[in-house]
Amino acid sequence: MRKFSDTLTSLFDAVVDPPTPESRRTMNCELAAGAAVDRGALLAGPLAKRSEWLHAWNVRFCSLFTSHFTWQRTSSAAEGRAVPLQSAMAVAVRDECLCVQLLAGPWAGVALWFRPASDAELQMWAKTLRQLLDPLQARRRHLHLSHFHRVLTTTLLHRTRRA
Repeated sequence: MRKFSDTLTSLFDAVVDPPTPESRRTMNCELAAGAAVDRGALLAGPLAKRSEWLHAWNVRFCSLFTSHFTWQRTSSAAEGRAVPLQSAMAVAVRDECLCVQLLAGPWAGVALWFRPASDAELQMWAKTLRQLLDPLQARRRHLHLSHFHRVLTTTLLHRTRRA
């Protein structure tokens, strides 16, 4: 339990040593991450994202929801980009980065690269994304096999009727 004198010392230190721009940015990201989680995000926070054209790394505020993945320039930005989670996505960890490959739809062929601040964060983002995508991909495989089974059955029925 914290003593009253420790609390006063912390308050005094905050007044004497005002927060740096970096500590303010960190605090803003933490508050924004809390707000995103309050809105239903499973994970939220700053990640470096590689731009598609120049391949430069820029920090973006990212949020992962059960249905989509978003990123925006700052934690307080109203506009950003979003990608719906779908079965035609692949997640890989390469060179200390998270690679999200989009295999179908309007973003087909695009690879999104993100670099978290630590390996623990990288593993958490990758694991959570995979946990969300696995059921979607299993359903897609099941539907594909069901379709294949129907086609095979129909083909065999037509052949036996001809004979």
